[in-house]
Amino acid sequence: MGEGLAAVDAFQPTHDYVSFLPLPWIGEQMISIACGICVGFVLNFPEEPETTQHDIREIGPQIIFAPPRIWENMVSLVQVKIEDSGRLKRWLYVRALSWGYELADRRFRGKTRDGLAALAGVVGVGARFRQPVGSARHAACSLGVYGRCGVGAGYLPPSSMR
Repeated sequence: MGEGLAAVDAFQPTHDYVSFLPLPWIGEQMISIACGICVGFVLNFPEEPETTQHDIREIGPQIIFAPPRIWENMVSLVQVKIEDSGRLKRWLYVRALSWGYELADRRFRGKTRDGLAALAGVVGVGARFRQPVGSARHAACSLGVYGRCGVGAGYLPPSSMR
């Protein structure tokens, strides 16, 4: 099972993963145990349940597996930050978001990345808006943070996934 998942998602031994879901979740077991043993990536745990989000930001995992409510909370957190920002930052965010949507649509269609548009999106959104949901260390994928993103135990709307 671990070898099959690792072949599809190309996990690397240099990747970090934060295990914070309940043990009975099969998805958690597949990634943390099966893939962790097979690939040998670093398996991290939050210090306390209350510090999970802070620990995820601190570790900056390249792999994250979470239920839809976690992803939707991250999207909501960014949207609140934007609403509380000034006009210029809001304009930059809206512009960068449109670039990000174009990039996401290209990736979903299997097209190659446009490096210039990706760079403009990362610079346009800025670390202030990425930091609450992920890490200051990585800026790779969904929400400008994660390299491998997974969802389980429910439906994640395409708007949140983009």
